[in-house]
Amino acid sequence: ADGLRVADALAGRLLAWRSGADDPSIEPGGAGAIDLHWAEVHQATGVLGCRLGVSLEEALVRMRARAFAAGQPLTETAREILARELPS
Repeated sequence: ADGLRVADALAGRLLAWRSGADDPSIEPGGAGAIDLHWAEVHQATGVLGCRLGVSLEEALVRMRARAFAAGQPLTETAREILARELPS
């Protein structure tokens, strides 16, 4: 269990990393800093899990893969998923 927690923390850190992390013009959370908007990530994981009919673990893996493929922070991907679920 401890190994999984460490792997999860490191994977999140790796997915949030961007080259140019020392550039002060890059917003917090976009250049390798740990983003503190995890509530959005958890909410989007639940939404995605329900939408796809998969476990929460599978939904989180898919969301991380999508964020990585798009080259964006995990929280930005989570916000996009949540924005599609809210009524206009």
